[in-house]
Amino acid sequence: MAQAPSAGELRIVFPSLWNEGLDPILTSSSGSIGIAAIYDDLIGTKADGSDFSKETGLAGDWSMAPDGKSWTIRIRSGVQFHNGYGEVTAEDVKFSIDRLTSERSVAQRKGHFRERVGPVEIVDRYTVRVPAKAAPIPDLLSDLSALQGSTERFIVSRKAAEEMGPDKFAINPVGSGPYRFIERVGGQYIRLASAGKHWRIQPRFEGVRFMAVPEEETSIAMLGRGEADVAPIGRNNIERVKKQRGGDVVLQKSSASLVVYFDDQFVERVPVNKAKVREALNLAIDRKTIAETLFEGYARPFGTYYTQSVIAESVGHDWKGDLYPFDPVKARQLLAEAGYPNGFDIDVWIYPWIGVPEGPDMMHAIAGMWEKIGVRPQVQQTEYGVVRAKLLKGEMPGAVGYFVAPARPWQGIPGIYRVFMHSKGSFSHVQQPELDTLLDTAATALDASAAKTSIAEAMRRIRAGHLAAPIVELDQAYGVTAKAKHWDPGFRPQNLNFDSLLAR
Repeated sequence: MAQAPSAGELRIVFPSLWNEGLDPILTSSSGSIGIAAIYDDLIGTKADGSDFSKETGLAGDWSMAPDGKSWTIRIRSGVQFHNGYGEVTAEDVKFSIDRLTSERSVAQRKGHFRERVGPVEIVDRYTVRVPAKAAPIPDLLSDLSALQGSTERFIVSRKAAEEMGPDKFAINPVGSGPYRFIERVGGQYIRLASAGKHWRIQPRFEGVRFMAVPEEETSIAMLGRGEADVAPIGRNNIERVKKQRGGDVVLQKSSASLVVYFDDQFVERVPVNKAKVREALNLAIDRKTIAETLFEGYARPFGTYYTQSVIAESVGHDWKGDLYPFDPVKARQLLAEAGYPNGFDIDVWIYPWIGVPEGPDMMHAIAGMWEKIGVRPQVQQTEYGVVRAKLLKGEMPGAVGYFVAPARPWQGIPGIYRVFMHSKGSFSHVQQPELDTLLDTAATALDASAAKTSIAEAMRRIRAGHLAAPIVELDQAYGVTAKAKHWDPGFRPQNLNFDSLLAR
């Protein structure tokens, strides 16, 4: 699978290449890792994920109207698209944002933009105005930045997209990032080349190749032979990789949490429609053993939905009170009370996840723990792209799968919660008007303290209703060669911090 590298090429290995979408509106949030070097973010962010930055995105300045119902965004002049497609202008920003809501788009926050954001208005060559449809949109900057972790932040060339047409552009993307697209071989690799001097960084490598290598053993061997330079590894292989010739490990502390979801639990006929069933499934999970064995102690039990401990604390939520005890006896009792004394069948979807090779093993372990309380898991093994399509179409009522929640600051929490926990969210698992109201308030509050209060209350409500099964908070490990030992991966969601990895 691995081809001989060209001089100065950095080779990055992942277990899969997501859905391999190269057009931002056709890929998933996790897929943004592979195309982030091709495009520039509209709204820049600090590498540690702590705030926005007017130095790292196309937007050099922005301001919100006093009523929160529009944003004026001014982009820097002189930034060039790849392959001679000219300067990035307000026309390209309008085109990129407006197309998020097109019929073709599968963008994570498509529904959110359709509901709340109006057509972008061009003020002048380098300035756009983004209006709200009705309610204030103070969270817009987060939606168009790496703090949200999704692909809505990327700006494409309008000229290239219109000249090529949607199908051709989808396989020949044109952005303004430090690396330009060269080639994709389906299921094998995506190859990029340096675009030369970039407005933000001077590329360190002549090229970058993302390679699909499903087996971690193969990835580790490739690191040892110098055929790969960066590869996510299991925590159980950290010491082993450090001992390889030229090998080292880069860690992201508390960089993500893992959560098991109960899809479409609002469907009355499915067992997870009942709160006692969801609580029982939570109590049957031995999180401490999972953290200490599968994750080799580089993880800690966690009980708060889709966030990390430091973020929960930043909005005033006591995450320690969310921790579930391991109590299979009570779990069996709850199942009986819910009307399932003999258990039930439940589809458990298992798939690899970038950066967390233990994910499938974790799901198999959880399925085994559920068997011990009488539940009968029906294991379905596939790729995440398959599951994502089913989630979008509502084809998995009552089934379970898992997500990896990358570290994101509190500003990004309302957006990601709305995707999964709001009745109108793209992947909504629940339909609760009270929770919708809290999330709407968090997203539209002009005052930060009011937004934080609503987020904290949403966290409490999600835990009280056992609406999901948070498992662990973990440290992310990457095996690296000498080419990448300097790398600071930062703490932005679904982002490799290319400025550190790829810059001179």
